[in-house]
Amino acid sequence: MARILISESDDDLRLVLRVLLHREGHQVLEARDGREALRLLLTETVDLAVVEIGLTQLDGHDVLRTVRDQQPTGRPTLVALYGLGDLLRDRGVRQAYVSGADDVLTKPFVVEDLVDRLRMHLDERQVAGPPPW
Repeated sequence: MARILISESDDDLRLVLRVLLHREGHQVLEARDGREALRLLLTETVDLAVVEIGLTQLDGHDVLRTVRDQQPTGRPTLVALYGLGDLLRDRGVRQAYVSGADDVLTKPFVVEDLVDRLRMHLDERQVAGPPPW
Protein backbone atom coordinates (compact mmCIF):
# COMPACT_ATOMS: atom_id res chain seq x y z
CA MET A 1 0.00 0.00 0.00
CA ALA A 2 1.08 3.54 -0.71
CA ARG A 3 1.70 6.63 1.38
CA ILE A 4 -0.32 9.49 -0.05
CA LEU A 5 -0.27 13.15 0.91
CA ILE A 6 -3.50 15.08 0.48
CA SER A 7 -2.78 18.80 0.59
CA GLU A 8 -6.14 20.48 0.32
CA SER A 9 -7.51 23.53 2.12
CA ASP A 10 -11.12 22.31 2.12
CA ASP A 11 -11.58 20.24 5.30
CA ASP A 12 -14.59 18.34 3.92
CA LEU A 13 -12.88 17.33 0.69
CA ARG A 14 -9.75 16.31 2.58
CA LEU A 15 -11.88 14.14 4.89
CA VAL A 16 -13.68 12.44 1.99
CA LEU A 17 -10.40 11.72 0.21
CA ARG A 18 -8.81 10.41 3.41
CA VAL A 19 -11.72 8.01 4.03
CA LEU A 20 -11.76 6.74 0.43
CA LEU A 21 -8.00 6.26 0.30
CA HIS A 22 -7.98 4.51 3.69
CA ARG A 23 -10.61 2.12 2.33
CA GLU A 24 -8.20 1.38 -0.52
CA GLY A 25 -5.63 0.45 2.13
CA HIS A 26 -3.37 3.48 1.78
CA GLN A 27 -1.71 5.47 4.53
CA VAL A 28 -2.77 9.10 4.22
CA LEU A 29 -0.90 12.17 5.37
CA GLU A 30 -2.74 15.50 5.36
CA ALA A 31 -1.81 19.14 4.95
CA ARG A 32 -4.19 22.09 4.94
CA ASP A 33 -1.71 24.70 3.70
CA GLY A 34 1.33 24.92 1.45
CA ARG A 35 3.95 25.19 4.19
CA GLU A 36 2.71 22.04 5.87
CA ALA A 37 2.53 20.22 2.51
CA LEU A 38 6.08 21.18 1.63
CA ARG A 39 7.40 20.19 5.05
CA LEU A 40 5.78 16.75 4.74
CA LEU A 41 6.98 16.27 1.17
CA LEU A 42 10.56 17.07 2.10
CA THR A 43 10.70 15.10 5.36
CA GLU A 44 8.42 12.08 4.83
CA THR A 45 8.52 9.25 2.33
CA VAL A 46 5.50 9.78 0.11
CA ASP A 47 4.58 7.82 -3.02
CA LEU A 48 2.00 10.26 -4.36
CA ALA A 49 0.87 13.76 -3.43
CA VAL A 50 -2.30 15.63 -4.33
CA VAL A 51 -1.47 19.34 -4.21
CA GLU A 52 -4.17 21.98 -4.41
CA ILE A 53 -2.94 24.96 -6.42
CA GLY A 54 -4.87 27.45 -4.27
CA LEU A 55 -3.23 26.52 -0.97
CA THR A 56 -2.61 29.30 1.56
CA GLN A 57 0.75 30.37 3.04
CA LEU A 58 2.56 28.83 0.06
CA ASP A 59 0.64 28.15 -3.14
CA GLY A 60 0.61 24.82 -4.94
CA HIS A 61 2.93 26.04 -7.71
CA ASP A 62 5.58 26.92 -5.14
CA VAL A 63 5.18 23.52 -3.48
CA LEU A 64 5.48 21.71 -6.82
CA ARG A 65 8.52 23.74 -7.94
CA THR A 66 10.34 23.27 -4.66
CA VAL A 67 9.80 19.51 -4.63
CA ARG A 68 10.85 19.27 -8.27
CA ASP A 69 14.01 21.29 -7.60
CA GLN A 70 14.99 19.74 -4.26
CA GLN A 71 14.13 16.13 -5.12
CA PRO A 72 15.30 15.66 -8.71
CA THR A 73 15.28 11.86 -8.29
CA GLY A 74 12.95 9.57 -6.42
CA ARG A 75 10.29 12.19 -5.82
CA PRO A 76 6.63 11.32 -5.39
CA THR A 77 4.14 11.45 -8.23
CA LEU A 78 2.58 14.93 -8.02
CA VAL A 79 -1.07 15.54 -8.93
CA ALA A 80 -2.21 19.17 -8.97
CA LEU A 81 -5.80 20.18 -8.18
CA TYR A 82 -7.14 23.37 -9.72
CA GLY A 83 -10.18 25.25 -8.46
CA LEU A 84 -12.04 27.37 -11.00
CA GLY A 85 -10.55 30.64 -9.69
CA ASP A 86 -7.03 29.23 -9.87
CA LEU A 87 -7.68 27.93 -13.37
CA LEU A 88 -8.90 31.32 -14.61
CA ARG A 89 -5.99 33.14 -12.97
CA ASP A 90 -3.42 30.82 -14.56
CA ARG A 91 -5.26 30.71 -17.90
CA GLY A 92 -5.09 26.93 -18.06
CA VAL A 93 -3.38 23.97 -16.50
CA ARG A 94 -0.08 24.27 -18.36
CA GLN A 95 1.46 26.21 -15.47
CA ALA A 96 0.99 23.23 -13.12
CA TYR A 97 2.93 20.99 -15.51
CA VAL A 98 5.65 23.63 -15.82
CA SER A 99 5.81 23.79 -12.01
CA GLY A 100 6.37 20.03 -11.78
CA ALA A 101 2.97 18.30 -11.73
CA ASP A 102 2.73 14.86 -13.31
CA ASP A 103 -1.04 15.19 -13.70
CA VAL A 104 -3.69 17.87 -13.26
CA LEU A 105 -7.33 17.67 -12.25
CA THR A 106 -9.83 20.50 -12.07
CA LYS A 107 -12.55 21.02 -9.49
CA PRO A 108 -15.32 20.17 -9.32
CA PHE A 109 -14.67 16.51 -10.02
CA VAL A 110 -16.27 13.20 -9.13
CA VAL A 111 -14.32 11.97 -6.11
CA GLU A 112 -14.33 8.38 -7.35
CA ASP A 113 -12.76 9.58 -10.62
CA LEU A 114 -9.94 11.19 -8.64
CA VAL A 115 -9.40 7.98 -6.67
CA ASP A 116 -9.32 6.01 -9.95
CA ARG A 117 -6.77 8.44 -11.36
CA LEU A 118 -4.59 8.12 -8.26
CA ARG A 119 -4.87 4.33 -8.47
CA MET A 120 -3.67 4.51 -12.08
CA HIS A 121 -0.62 6.55 -11.08
CA LEU A 122 0.19 4.18 -8.23
CA ASP A 123 -0.13 1.18 -10.56
CA GLU A 124 2.21 2.83 -13.07
CA ARG A 125 4.67 3.62 -10.30
CA GLN A 126 4.61 0.02 -9.09
CA VAL A 127 5.28 -1.33 -12.59
CA ALA A 128 7.88 1.23 -13.68
CA GLY A 129 9.28 2.37 -10.35
CA PRO A 130 9.40 5.99 -9.23
CA PRO A 131 9.84 8.64 -11.91
CA PRO A 132 13.50 9.27 -12.74
CA TRP A 133 13.21 12.98 -12.01
